[in-house]
Amino acid sequence: MIWNIEDLSVYLNYNNLTDVVYKVNYLVSKTDNNGYSETIFKTSNIDLSNLDSFIDFEDLTEEIVLEWIKADLGESGITALEDELNDALELLSNTSIKTLQ
Repeated sequence: MIWNIEDLSVYLNYNNLTDVVYKVNYLVSKTDNNGYSETIFKTSNIDLSNLDSFIDFEDLTEEIVLEWIKADLGESGITALEDELNDALELLSNTSIKTLQ
């Protein structure tokens, strides 16, 4: 699976901090052995209950934000996402577009 951050929603000011990420839109893609590819768009809300380890926005990387998302999903959530992609790929590999003459 390939994970990419689409965009981040931030509070300009939150608890005396600036540019606090509260929502992440991300994409997860997968290509099967037959070359079929599927991408799923997801949103993750960031838990702001503990900002002790706050990272300034300019210091954030895609890797850090993806770690947040994966930690929030947990193993079962990541497995469910992979299952969703596999189901979509299976459906895609068994469909076709045809036109009437």
